[in-house]
Amino acid sequence: MRNRKPQTTISPDMLANGKNSPPVLLYGWPFKADYLVDYAKRHRLSFETDAKHQEWLGCPTLEFNFADVTEAHYQRENVNYLRIMARITVLPELMRGSKHPLWIGRPLSFKYSKILYMWTNYNMDEECDDCGRPDRYDKVIDFLDTAMNECLPEGQKSKLQWWWSWDDNDVVRALLRSDSSR
Repeated sequence: MRNRKPQTTISPDMLANGKNSPPVLLYGWPFKADYLVDYAKRHRLSFETDAKHQEWLGCPTLEFNFADVTEAHYQRENVNYLRIMARITVLPELMRGSKHPLWIGRPLSFKYSKILYMWTNYNMDEECDDCGRPDRYDKVIDFLDTAMNECLPEGQKSKLQWWWSWDDNDVVRALLRSDSSR
């Protein structure tokens, strides 16, 4: 992974053009597992839950507001439910605010578990065209840069960069091939 560090720019040969098959790169902001929960909490977002999770969440109704998340929620075994619901709740909010399609993927990183990305090196042309004018692009970037950094501790910053995709790259494929040959 040392030679698969995130990059601010990529060379033209890393852009898919129909004649080549470069590894998938994701253009976005990396984040840790609980970041979207923290974001939803800060913005007091809520979601409809089911009776099964209502007791665990500690909410009197089937609507749970992320503002009610406590440290105890993070310590529980089923904290992934909260993370998934944060992803389902926050992603549409960010798309509405940025007026741009967004996805969540996995960067090739041990530090970050997820990445909010705008496009890949395979769909950059069509997605970048959606941004239109340069001032529109700047507004999208400013909005998302603020959103992806506002809940980080002082001194930390999530930077917009090209990240290797964990799910589709030569390093992971080589590891899987070596494991299957054992």
